[in-house]
Amino acid sequence: MKTLLFILLTVFTATFTFSQTKNVVEEVMTFANHGTLVKALKAADLITMLKETGPFTILAPTDDAFKTLPVGALDNYLKAENQALLANMLSYHVLKGKYEASTIITALNSNNGSLPLKTINNSIIIASFENGRIKLTDEKGMSSFIKSANLKASNGIIHVIDRVLMPK
Repeated sequence: MKTLLFILLTVFTATFTFSQTKNVVEEVMTFANHGTLVKALKAADLITMLKETGPFTILAPTDDAFKTLPVGALDNYLKAENQALLANMLSYHVLKGKYEASTIITALNSNNGSLPLKTINNSIIIASFENGRIKLTDEKGMSSFIKSANLKASNGIIHVIDRVLMPK
């Protein structure tokens, strides 16, 4: 168990060096595989809010993660009349506070391997371990894994995830 924890801490606390003068949104905008997320954040009118002081933890789905949504779902979310629905879904990917991977791992070890994380839209994501990785389970029972962790920004931290999380 200690070896596994050491490996997890080594993998997940590897911090990527950023200037840290960019906020979480500006950092995400520099990521090669996050154009869909940026487009959705703009459509949901969340850019200004995510530029605030924070700190925030962003669970940032990749472009490939958005492709796992049902056919036509993303196009439907991006319609102007669905802005509130899109904002709710994207807000589900934002935690108030700074949750580095090591903090999540420590909390998981102290809480029998399960940790509820409260999002800024007052919903819950459950963090757990699976095969040595941090797994995030949404309110619909679907899971995502953190692919890259601890990407720092001036007002928080970003974890890249492999699926879009969905609130109730």
